[in-house]
Formats: sequence, structure tokens, C-alpha cells
Amino acid sequence: MRKLITEYNGWIETINLLSQEKIVAFDLEANGMHAYPEHICLLQFGTVEDQFIVYPEALGNADELRAFFQNEKVEKIFHSCDYDIRSLSRDYNIAVKNMFDTSVGAQFIGATQLGLANVLNRFLDLEIEKNTKIQKMDWGKRPLSEEELKYAADDVFHLIDLRNLLVKNLKKLNRLSWAKEEIDRLSKVRFGESCSMEDSFLRIKGVRALRPHQLAVLRELSIFREKLALKKNSPPYKIIGNKTLITLAVNPETNIYSLKGIGRWLLNQAHKELADALKRGINAEPIFLPKMPRRPVWSNSANSRLSILKEWRLRKGSELSLDPAILWPVASLQRIARKPAELSEELSNENNPDVRKWQKDLLAKELEILVKTL
Repeated sequence: MRKLITEYNGWIETINLLSQEKIVAFDLEANGMHAYPEHICLLQFGTVEDQFIVYPEALGNADELRAFFQNEKVEKIFHSCDYDIRSLSRDYNIAVKNMFDTSVGAQFIGATQLGLANVLNRFLDLEIEKNTKIQKMDWGKRPLSEEELKYAADDVFHLIDLRNLLVKNLKKLNRLSWAKEEIDRLSKVRFGESCSMEDSFLRIKGVRALRPHQLAVLRELSIFREKLALKKNSPPYKIIGNKTLITLAVNPETNIYSLKGIGRWLLNQAHKELADALKRGINAEPIFLPKMPRRPVWSNSANSRLSILKEWRLRKGSELSLDPAILWPVASLQRIARKPAELSEELSNENNPDVRKWQKDLLAKELEILVKTL
């Protein structure tokens, strides 16, 4: 049964029920394509029998939500959790304990197409039709239609059955601990520090190709865009695209009325502010970016070693029916190829951000033998 929760009293009743469950499926919807800054607009919870669709307006100060995700007695089921974990961290300062990600579980059984519809089809033989129009809608609108609520509920409807099947298969393959280690890492991701308005231009693709005086123009244009995005509650890319900002930074004298990428509404409502930003940028001091660190020089012998290591990883992936990319990280292979004599340090360093314990348990001895032949 699907239940819509729009008020605090209903939320308290719901969270009390969910907290008594052993396993609860979870998903969320946000409005990154329609609002700025982005925020969570809908939270979906699923039990074996029911789905609960919760408006964030019903959460009060969200203390109960935080307590639920901290409750280690309840296993929370996600699918492709990274975005959800970061969103919960950003909006509610939540850290999730005791979770399972069905995307990760499917990957460790050999799946390569990890979208929810693909995974459900492969493991539960279910055909789930995704309405792309609803998928891209503004989830912040109220009220939501029955069709939209059903779409949201479907994201958690099958997750518990999927989790149970995946765990069963992972146990048969002796890979459950592998998946759990990866999921534990994912549970610790957090929403990163937001870039300041003055520095937002540094994230624009192509920024390092600009000259110092062009960078000054780009910074002012980026600040203008950020302010207007906040005022209009609209994503910055809908105000002016990055390519158009770069074009203006390179040619600030361009006639903005004839430039593609600047919408009519902006010219009607904010042409003066845009012109002022261009003027400030032209008159500003040039900006000199710090030089990027040089990439390490690769010798022919190091390249040869890396090719052999990648071939080994590819072969092991075929033997285990796993994506080679998850068997051993390429960053580690590159370090080993450049400095094979430091393999023991690569394997023993507990703070190595790339190599997992399960990878070392499974492949370290074989890797040591291989490296001795390089």
C-alpha cells in the first residue's frame, strides 16, 4: 500500500513504524534541474508491504530522520547511493549507518548495466518502464499527481526483494564481504564544501585555457550568473551556459544582443547587470592561476609494465566475471608500474585511498609474483 505523508503527525507515526522494521528501502527526489540551490523534495521509504512517500515539509526539524539513519538495528537499502548520501548530508547533516546498496551488490555478481531498471530485469526478471518526462520533472511542485507518486514509490517497491536475492548470491560466491567493504566506504561520503561565489569561475570547463585578463572577465560574469541564479531560484546553466561565458570572457566587446546562448528574457530583465559585469571584468586586475603540477614522465619500461598489469587485471576480470575496473584501481597500477620496487609499501599502507582490503586478500600474492617478473 502506498501512503503519502504531508504533515508532522503523520511523519511521527510513520517513522515509529519504520524504526521497528529490520530492513527499509530508501530513495529520494531532488530538484537540481529546476531550482538553485538544489534541495531534497521527496523521500521514499519502503517496507515489505508498504511504501511511504514523505514531503520534507512534514519532517519538522528532522531529528527523527537523523535518528532513523543512525539506527544500526535497521538496514537501509539504497540503489546507487552516492547522490542520496551526499544529499542527506547536505540538507540534514545525516550520516547513514547499516546500509546496503543494490547497485554495488549487483556489480559484485557481474552486472555491468547498473541502472535500477537493468538490475531489476536481470535479477528479478521485472520490466520497469521509466517515464523520462516524470524523471526530469520538478519534484518540488505541490501537489504531486497519482502518476508521479506511483513513479516515486516504484523506486523502492522492489528493493528489499532485490537486496535479499543479491545477498544470497553474494554469499554463494563468497563476495558479500567485498560488497560490504565498498558500501561502507560509500556510506562515509559527504557533501563537499560549496565553492564561494568569487571562486565559482574556477569550476567552469575551459578556464585554464584563458589568459589572465580573460579570467578576470570570466570571474565577474560567473558572479553575475550566481547572483541571478539565486534570485531566480534557477540553476546557473539555465541563466547562461558555460560555453557562452567563455565566449564572452574571450571577447568581452561582443554584442550581447546577437550572441547565441543569451536568452531573450535575460536581455529584457538583466541586460544592464550583464553589461556592468563585463565592464568590471575588463577593468579588473588580471588573474594568474597557479601552475598545475607536472604529470610524471613515463619511461618506455614503465609503460610496458603498465600494459602487462592491465592485461593481468583484464584476465582476472574475465576469470571472475567481474568488471576489471573494480578488481584493482588503475591509480595503484600506475604507481606500481612506475616504481615496482615499492610494491610492498603499496600493499601494506592502510591509508591507501585506492586499494581495498578485499582486493589485497584476493590478489596481492598473485600481484607480487607478477611484479617480480616485470
